[in-house]
Amino acid sequence: MRTISLFLGLLLALNVTAATNEVEKFKSSIMTFLAEEGYMPKYDDDARIVFKKEGVEYWIDVKENSPIFIQFHRDGLGCADADRARVMESCNYANLKALCAKVYASEKTVSFAVEMFCHSPEEFRYIFYACIKQLDKVYDYVKDYYNREDDSSSSSSSSSSSSSSYSSSNVMSKFFPVYGFTLGSVTTRDFKNRGYEVETLDSGSKNCDIYGLTHWDHNNDDIYEVIYMIKSDKMPESWQNNVGLYWSLSYNQIVSLFTGMGFTMDVEEAPVVKTYQNRKVLSAKVLFTSPDGRYSFDLTFNYGNSNGEGVTRDSRNSLYSIRIKAL
Repeated sequence: MRTISLFLGLLLALNVTAATNEVEKFKSSIMTFLAEEGYMPKYDDDARIVFKKEGVEYWIDVKENSPIFIQFHRDGLGCADADRARVMESCNYANLKALCAKVYASEKTVSFAVEMFCHSPEEFRYIFYACIKQLDKVYDYVKDYYNREDDSSSSSSSSSSSSSSYSSSNVMSKFFPVYGFTLGSVTTRDFKNRGYEVETLDSGSKNCDIYGLTHWDHNNDDIYEVIYMIKSDKMPESWQNNVGLYWSLSYNQIVSLFTGMGFTMDVEEAPVVKTYQNRKVLSAKVLFTSPDGRYSFDLTFNYGNSNGEGVTRDSRNSLYSIRIKAL
C-alpha cells in the first residue's frame, strides 16, 4: 500500500507541475501577443498580466485548469458615495444588455470582467479585441444608465424641456474624457503627470499628442482648448463605440449623426465636387455646435481616395479632418 501511495503522490505532483507549466506557457504567449500589438504588458504582484490601452488599465488572470480558465478585467468605477439602489439597478441593466462581460458590485467599487475557458493561446488571440469591446460596452452601460434622467420625475408638460436637458448634459460625456483628459480643462501639468511630453513652439503655443489626438493651447493660458486630427490619425475607440463616429462615414451619415445628437449645424462651405490628382472628390466644410454650447466640431471633407470613394454626399471616406474646440 505504501508503494501505491507513493506512486499516486508522484503522479499528482507531476500533474500539478504539468498544469503549472501549461499556465506559464499560456501567460508567456499572451505577453508576447500583447507586446506584438504595441502594448507594454507586465506582471503585477499577484502574477496577473497588466497592460493599458488608450489610458485604460486591463488585467488578465490565468488559472490552472483544463482547458485554461481566464478572467479578463478592466478598470472599474468607485461607488462608495453613490446611490446604492441606483448602482445595483445599473449593474442589473448592464448584465442583461452585455453579451459576455459581467458586472460585480461591492460596497465601494463596481468591477467588470469577462470569464472564459480557452483551449489554446491562439484561441485567446482571436477573441482578445472582442473581449475588450464587450468590457468597454458594459462599463458604458453602467455609467450611462446610472447618469440617466428619469422621465417619470417630470410632468408631461415639461417633457420637451427634460429631453433637451438630457441631451445637453449627456451628449458630450460620450466624447470626454478621452484617453483620460477633457478638452477645455486639461493642463500641461495633467499631461506631464501622466507621462506625456508637451511641445512648446516659438509662438508660445503648446501641444501634446495623445494617440494621434493633438491637444493645443493656442492662447497661452495653459488650458488646452483645441484638438486637431486628420484621417490618418486613429479615431478613439470610445468615440467609435459610444458615438458611432468613424473616418469612413459619408457626408450624409456625419450630418445625420451629429444632428441626431442635438448638435446645431452651420454649413461653412457647401458640398461640391472638385478635381484632385485627376480624380473627382467631394469638398465641404461643416461646423457643429454641441447642445450645451460648450464645444464646436469643425469638419472638413476632401481628397476622397484612390479607390473612387469620397465623391458624393453618400459615398464613404470623404471626411478628412476634425477640429474640436472648447468654447
